[in-house]
Amino acid sequence: MFVQHIKRREFLMFGRNALVMSALSGGLAACAKSGSPLVVDWSKIMSQLNQNGGTTVRKVIGTGMAGRTPLSANQFITAGTRISVDSDSQLFLELADYSVLKISGKASLTLNLDKQSGGELDVHYGSLLAAITPRGRRRYIIKGTAAMIGVKGTVCFIHVFEGSDLKDTRIPTDTTDYFCLCNGLIDFLNPANSQLVWSDKATYHNARLVKPVSDGITLQKTGFLLNHSDKEILELIDLMKGKKLDRHWLRLGNNGYK
Repeated sequence: MFVQHIKRREFLMFGRNALVMSALSGGLAACAKSGSPLVVDWSKIMSQLNQNGGTTVRKVIGTGMAGRTPLSANQFITAGTRISVDSDSQLFLELADYSVLKISGKASLTLNLDKQSGGELDVHYGSLLAAITPRGRRRYIIKGTAAMIGVKGTVCFIHVFEGSDLKDTRIPTDTTDYFCLCNGLIDFLNPANSQLVWSDKATYHNARLVKPVSDGITLQKTGFLLNHSDKEILELIDLMKGKKLDRHWLRLGNNGYK
């Protein structure tokens, strides 16, 4: 199993939101050569966030909450509201550009959204599956415990672990995040200034375990899908209004991706 160890001089830690690698990094920086030709000014997007946006509930299975308010289909949630779902619950959300999100419990996140430029999807704990459209000018940044990721025309998944949440024997107990680039393009960003550090792309599931160490972090490439499947991705894409993301890369029936 491949483990990439990024030392502190190459990977700056800023509390909960870890900087994903500086320009000093040698190995992973090479990924930028095969990344997206689409260059996004992420720092500009972050500076423009006025939280005047929001999200619309498409579907609730079980119990979903916006603050202390129970959620139901077609309900609008204003930006900055903490959203949560109970164990065994699922919440499907639609963004202004018809990108769709699936939050599955036990999970909590805050969507800091702008009407024009996109926004920030801040996952506190639990699972987020995202199908982000490449249409329009909106761009989104996903934050976990140890990652800050700019997504563009992407299907991706993140699970942020919380305490006793770590029960899978395949996952070391000091792991903070599981991130899978299922299909598409992403930029790993510096949370200090939202600048691009390196880019990555995948045609079919590229997953890593992320954990902090004394002098930086490790990214451990892994060959299993955690808490998401091609069937769930198809369901999410099918929820998209208008032109949908490509579905031809999906391999329905697969339990893993090796």
